[in-house]
Amino acid sequence: MTNNQTEIKIKVPLDVAQTYWNATEEERKNN
Repeated sequence: MTNNQTEIKIKVPLDVAQTYWNATEEERKNN
């Protein structure tokens, strides 16, 4: 269970980072 919690803590920031990165890439294309 501890391992699973750690996995979630790592996965969520990665998802957020990827979403943010995709958003900034779109901004660069528009500019």
